[in-house]
Amino acid sequence: MNNEKQTHDSRLIHLADNEDEVPLVRSAAIQQLVPLTRQIGNEFKTELAPLLSGLVGDSQRIVRSACVTPLLELGRMLNNNETAEYETTVQASLDKLNEDGSRDTRRTLAGNMAELQKVAVAKGGSAKSLHLMMMNLLEDNEVETRRIAASQFKGVYRNL
Repeated sequence: MNNEKQTHDSRLIHLADNEDEVPLVRSAAIQQLVPLTRQIGNEFKTELAPLLSGLVGDSQRIVRSACVTPLLELGRMLNNNETAEYETTVQASLDKLNEDGSRDTRRTLAGNMAELQKVAVAKGGSAKSLHLMMMNLLEDNEVETRRIAASQFKGVYRNL
C-alpha cells in the first residue's frame, strides 16, 4: 500500500510539473498538494520546496496563481528555527509572485495576505517584504484586487 501511495504522490507531482499537460489540470494538481502535504507531513517538504520554486516562474498564469496556497502550507510546515529556508524558498517565491503581471495571481496573494503574514511572523521571516507586498496590492490597478487586499488589512496588521 505504501508503494501505491508513493506512486500516486509522484504522479500528482508529475502532473503539476508537466509543461505538456493542460494548465487547468496542472493547476488542479497543484491545489491538491495542500491536502497531500497535510497527509504526508514534513517528509514531503524536500520535494515540495523545489517544485514550488520552479512553478512560480511557469509560463501559465493559472499555474502560478495555484502556487500561493501550497506555499502558505509549506511555510506552516517549517519549524520556527528554519528561518533561512523560509526566506530562501517561501518568501523568495512569494516575492516573485508579487511581481506577476497576472491579476489572478495578485488576487490570490491578496486573499491570503493575513495568513501569509501570520506564517512569516511565526517563522521569523521578514515582515517588511510582506508589508511592501500588501501596499502594492492595495494600490493595484485592478479594483477587485484592491478590494480583496483591503479585506485582509485587519488580519495582516494584527499579525505584525
